[in-house]
Formats: sequence, structure tokens, C-alpha cells
Amino acid sequence: MARSNHRYVDMISLNKIFKAIETAYGFSKDDLLGYNRKQPLATIRQLAVYLARDGRTFIQLSKIFKRHHACMLYSFYSVRDRMSYHDYEVEELIKKIEEEL
Repeated sequence: MARSNHRYVDMISLNKIFKAIETAYGFSKDDLLGYNRKQPLATIRQLAVYLARDGRTFIQLSKIFKRHHACMLYSFYSVRDRMSYHDYEVEELIKKIEEEL
């Protein structure tokens, strides 16, 4: 029972992330889960993976985003590395999303 409740909590927070991205940038959940790889959607999808990582495995993220787990690894570490050297673009994108959360 606790496990299914945990999944429900995860889905709420994922929905909040998707809603915040849609409000901030205009990309719907379907856009984020789709197969379009053009910019800026690809970067926003990487940010969604980075924000959704909290408490989830890369395998779980791959099922959510319908991609190979290696793509999730690349997305997460790419954003994390860009934030570690204070990439202005990524910091501003994340700040805008977090304002909507």
C-alpha cells in the first residue's frame, strides 16, 4: 500500500513539473514525452529530467519519458554539469520553471 501511495505522490510532482514547464515555456506534457529532438524543446526536456530525478532511478525516468535510460543519464548529468560551472542559460531556465512550481 505504501508503495502505490509513493507512486501517486511521484505522479503529482511530475504533473507539477510538466505544468510548470507548460506555463513557463509553452511546451505541453505531450511535447516533452514526444519524439521531437529540435531545440529548444530538447533542452527543456533535459531540464524536466533533471527536476524529475529527485528520488527516481534512471530506469524509472526512462519509462516516464519513453526513452532509453542512457538518454536520461545524459540529460541529468548534462544539466548538472552546466549548473556546476554556472551556465547562465540553464540557471535562468531552471529559475523560471521553479517560479512556477
